[in-house]
Amino acid sequence: MAFDTVLTDPAKLIAVLNEIQSYGVKLDRIDDVEPVRRLYTEAVVTELLTIPPVTHELPCHDLIGRGPRTTVGIRACMPTAQSQGSANLVDVAIDRPGLRDINILSSFFQSDFFARHNIAYAFLDTWPEFMKQYVSGTINQRLPGIFWLNWFSGRYVEAFGAGLVEGLPWSKTSEAEGGLACWLYASLTDAPDDRAELAARIKTGLGHAAFVKDGWENLPQLALS
Repeated sequence: MAFDTVLTDPAKLIAVLNEIQSYGVKLDRIDDVEPVRRLYTEAVVTELLTIPPVTHELPCHDLIGRGPRTTVGIRACMPTAQSQGSANLVDVAIDRPGLRDINILSSFFQSDFFARHNIAYAFLDTWPEFMKQYVSGTINQRLPGIFWLNWFSGRYVEAFGAGLVEGLPWSKTSEAEGGLACWLYASLTDAPDDRAELAARIKTGLGHAAFVKDGWENLPQLALS
């Protein structure tokens, strides 16, 4: 999840993490180093965000949360100029996900969570597929790819053009408050043989420049302080 807001304020990040847990994603520990040993509490999150960051020129805090089969990666930054190579991100990864896990993560895309927390862009897919599409750069420099489930906030839909996005060969689209959820195919557990071709057609429709580092002039710039 890429946020169109700065997450360095402890109250804001705590609100996000606590609500993620309310969906059923358990978070037991959190720290800024491995191994992750500190108990997840609001006091610990506040302390971690107030320790002076290593990168003083661009204040960022990288945190790691852990729960049963769950890893939550957090990058809380305060960018001050466009394309600084930084962003405010919360990534949720689940080991050996089952149908219940997929349904939990999918539910974020169909609720008002993204609108209330200013999520600009998000996706849901398997780790191998993410690595297959990976291109260097941050969300302020390129879109990561076309995945099983994709979320485009209103800023992205406007930048592409609503008619263009909705007219692409998605399996399904769903308008939610603040944006558009787009499924590449029906079920993450049953990928079609033409998955790669479907993704390529949608990338072509949106424009390949959007997925190339510094390739798209209209790419929204997120969370500038």
